[in-house]
This record gives sequence, structure tokens and C-alpha cells, in this order.
Amino acid sequence: MRPLKFGIIGMGTHGSRYANHILNDVKEATLVAVSRRDGSLISEFLGNNPKVIFHEDHTELLKEDIDAVIIATPTALHEKMTIGSMEAGLDVILEKPMAGTVEACENIIKVEKKTGRKLMIAQSLRYCPVWNKMKELVQNKPFPEWFEMVQYLEPPKTGWLLDKELAQGGCVINTGVHVFDSFSYIFDAPIRKVECTLERSINPTWEDFAYGNVTLKGGIEGGFKIARDSKYRARTLRIDYQGGLLYGDSLGNRLIQVEEGEEMVIDVGDPVNTIVPLLQDFIHCVQKGSDPPITSSDGVEAVKAARSCYVSAEKDEEVWL
Repeated sequence: MRPLKFGIIGMGTHGSRYANHILNDVKEATLVAVSRRDGSLISEFLGNNPKVIFHEDHTELLKEDIDAVIIATPTALHEKMTIGSMEAGLDVILEKPMAGTVEACENIIKVEKKTGRKLMIAQSLRYCPVWNKMKELVQNKPFPEWFEMVQYLEPPKTGWLLDKELAQGGCVINTGVHVFDSFSYIFDAPIRKVECTLERSINPTWEDFAYGNVTLKGGIEGGFKIARDSKYRARTLRIDYQGGLLYGDSLGNRLIQVEEGEEMVIDVGDPVNTIVPLLQDFIHCVQKGSDPPITSSDGVEAVKAARSCYVSAEKDEEVWL
């Protein structure tokens, strides 16, 4: 079967990663064209890859001989670009968050259903070996008594994340969706209630620290801390259950189980660059005509949780989804 032909809209940090993986690591794909409003910012990439077509206007990219696009642009642009791509007859990988609002997500889903195109949301932590081993183990443990995820990232390096209109929110919507999707994925239960507090320390426009609690379907309860004002990166998840706990560090690719006072390191396998299996899964679903492993329904659920955090913080109350 021939390689899937891709275009990439948005060649910032995320888009460039996709481009490099398609060119070097995913033999089932070929990169035909890329788009960025200012081509001078990727002149080195274009010089090193002269066969890749460049467009400043992403609508011109949609006219190229491609099968699918990867959209890695500022949050506010996701709705228009995704809808336009599907209406052009293309399948889509859409970087998280799916969109900045629930309404925008629902508009995307309407066009997805109308056109019949494949749409996969890039919630890439689902390919993290630690998360997948925790998902496997938790199925055979007693009912969770509590869980907590911590995700600390450095302040934004890209200007649009400080822009009120383009970002449509701070750490909760633009990185917190990873946290909320992790909960739903690992426990196989959607979020039903959130309670959240927002703080701002460095970002002049949006929150860069958030903490709160969630309740999942079935009554599983836990907490979260999300930051984009940190001097270091951390992404950990602790799950407590009767008689023990699991403690996972996704960045360190390390998982510890403690039961009856005994600590055991659980083998999770080698670290994985999560974009590679994400691309491979998307290609296979397009080629086989199957549903994407991370659907638009998954994407909108994470956005619902994030937007509910803003409502909770504003009203200082719990919000049911």
C-alpha cells in the first residue's frame, strides 16, 4: 500500500516535530507540503527539504495532491482550518486541544459527520508506556480511593500562547486537556464533575497555574495540578487503592507499585516518542477505513472538562458536566 501523503498546517514546535518524524521515522507516510504564515522562520527546514512544497496561505496547501493534513496551529484557528480541510476532502490529525470552546468542537463534529472524513485528536499521552501500564494494572486493583496528576511545564516560548484571542485560555485549555484526557483514558470513565482554582504569576493574559478536583463516572475521585510557570518539567500520576498505590512518572518512564509496604519497580518497556505511533495509527485507520483510536468525542470531552474549570473558578463552585 502506498504511503499516505501529508500536508502540515502550522510549522511551529509541534508541526516541525510531525514533519521530522514523517521524513525520518514513519515509512508509511510522505510529506508533500507545509504551511506557515512566515516562511522565513522555517527557511532552514525548507532548504534541507527542497522537495517539500511551501505555502504561506494554508488554503493553497489544501489544493495539493495530499490525502491528509496535520493541523498544529494556535487554538483559535482549529475550528476554521479543520472544517475547511475536511470540506476539501482531506482526513485530519488535529493537535490538542480540539478547539477552544465546546461549541467550536461541536461545529467540527457536525462537518466530520457530514463529510465522512477521518478526524483524530492528537492526545498523544495515550501512547505513553507508563500511562498504558497503569491503565492495564488499575483494571485488576481495588476501586481507587484517590488519584492525583501533576503536570508542570515551563512558561510558553511561543507568543500566541500569550495572546488573548489566539490562545482562548491558559494552561487549563492548552495543556490541561492532556490531564483530563489521561483520567478518562486510564480509568475508562468520563469526567462528570470539576472544581477548580486558577492563578496567574507570569502570563500577563491567562492563568498559568490551576488546581482542583474531579469526579469521574462511577464515583472515582481525584485531583490535579497544572502549571506553565515552572522552572522544570514534571508529569506524574499517583493512584491510591486499598492496600497499595501506583506512582507513575511519564517523563522519566518509571512506574512504582507499593503494596503491603513493599516497593516494586514495574517494567514499562522502552520510552516511546509518542508522535510516531500516533501517526502510524492514524495512517492505518485511513487505509483500513476504521475509526481513529482517539476520536472527536474524546477531544470534546477533554475540552468540556477544561471549559468547566473556568466556570468553576469564576463562580467558586463545583460544576457538573
